[in-house]
Amino acid sequence: MTRFLLALMVGVGTPLSSCGAPSKPIVPSVAPAQSTVFSSTNEVRDLSWNGKTLWAATGGGVRRFEDGKWTKWTRQNGLPANESFSVAGDGTVRFPVAMGRFDGKNWGVKSAAPFQKSAQEVVWRGQRVRATLGSLEVGTRSFALPKESTGTHISALLPLKNRLMVAVYGDGLYLFDGEKWSRDVAPAPDAAREITALTGEDGMLWVGTRRAGIWRRMGGKWTQFLESGEPFSHNVQNLERFRGVVWGSTLDDGLVYLNGSQWEHTTTDKLSSSAPRQMLVWKDTLWVRHGTGIVDSFDGASWTKNALSSIPRRGVYALGGEEGRLVASGWGGFAEWNGKTWTPHYDVPELKGVPILGLLCDGDNLWLQTQSRGVGVWNRTSGTLKWLDERDGLPDDWVTALAKLDGKIYAGTFVGGLARLDGEKWFTFSELKGENVTSLCDAGNGAVLASTRHGVFKIEGNNATKVGLTWLDSEDQSLLKDDNGVWIGARTSINFWRNAK
Repeated sequence: MTRFLLALMVGVGTPLSSCGAPSKPIVPSVAPAQSTVFSSTNEVRDLSWNGKTLWAATGGGVRRFEDGKWTKWTRQNGLPANESFSVAGDGTVRFPVAMGRFDGKNWGVKSAAPFQKSAQEVVWRGQRVRATLGSLEVGTRSFALPKESTGTHISALLPLKNRLMVAVYGDGLYLFDGEKWSRDVAPAPDAAREITALTGEDGMLWVGTRRAGIWRRMGGKWTQFLESGEPFSHNVQNLERFRGVVWGSTLDDGLVYLNGSQWEHTTTDKLSSSAPRQMLVWKDTLWVRHGTGIVDSFDGASWTKNALSSIPRRGVYALGGEEGRLVASGWGGFAEWNGKTWTPHYDVPELKGVPILGLLCDGDNLWLQTQSRGVGVWNRTSGTLKWLDERDGLPDDWVTALAKLDGKIYAGTFVGGLARLDGEKWFTFSELKGENVTSLCDAGNGAVLASTRHGVFKIEGNNATKVGLTWLDSEDQSLLKDDNGVWIGARTSINFWRNAK
């Protein structure tokens, strides 16, 4: 999405996160002094304004604007979840399976049925007005979107005294008088056209967006209100440290990284896509694999797109690396690179037709993570492959995490939980039965941490215990050990667990 502001009377409450190369030198990350939840409120789901107070439900917490001051709440401040979906005029907020209201000091929360999004619908001039994908239904009549509109659908409605304000996603604001459409007289800035919510009154308009937070139009002037100290996006799939800097790959918003104590953002102006899936440090370079199968590289100063374009077989599914070799896997095999030439291994008979989704370099052995064959171990000296799968006690042949920790091989699975290789048989942890294990990391003193879609577990010996962190999102996706704790990437937050124990 283009991120620049129209010359027409645009003010900015807080500068928009950088979308490209950093404007200042990258310095090592500074871990918080205490356990901290970092979430992004750039994705606004709903807004409510009563003439004095603005409430905002977002993908990363609840925001309130009152008496000229902004306040933000997350799970760390008493919310039942970081993400919220709707907010009523009295400040009652709807969460995934709960609803809550702030009494001035604390949040009162009660359980509720799972949230279900309803169609955009308001009452205007005594008639029910409902938005469909391509039209506006007013009573029994239907009005198609303006022909000149370049947007995708009606995303928000706001009744005004004489007109109905309509947000068309990607195109901005229109006015409807009951018969005809017209462009809003003070159109939204380009950065604010992916509109998701509207509230306000004549003379005061509040707009919520998909990626650019909250905007206000007053007296024809647009002002953006971003929450300071936030990452651009928080749905982190993978975490890595490069030259002392913590990097996170997001679901579809590029990379975020902690530059000192400030979050920065890099996306498609420097990357091959906005959906990076894996990061790996090899030869003092950060390698970034995308869902498209393309790999970019960053040397600390500049990015190179499609840095592995010479690979014998296109479409990289996973990266692995150790001293002297980078390994890239794909459909039916893998290839090794010494920085100059490739050695392909697409002729291993047992790998024909097998997608290799993860790699663990271990000296003479290369461990292979697959979706249907469990774990494979290829010996470089003998050139032989051995499968270690359900026949050997692996609870599920779809492997989603693979690591060697404290000298032992651990395999996390899609629906079978966690297993450890003891000799040539797998030992399973009953406490994680049925879990989708997403990441593994060293917890010190021989212990291991495993993230799952239902929280983080600590493994000590043959026992696993769920970590009781009330502030942590339960849908956890990635782990990264730090000298002073552990970074945890979750669906709705990036978290630092200080002095993790």
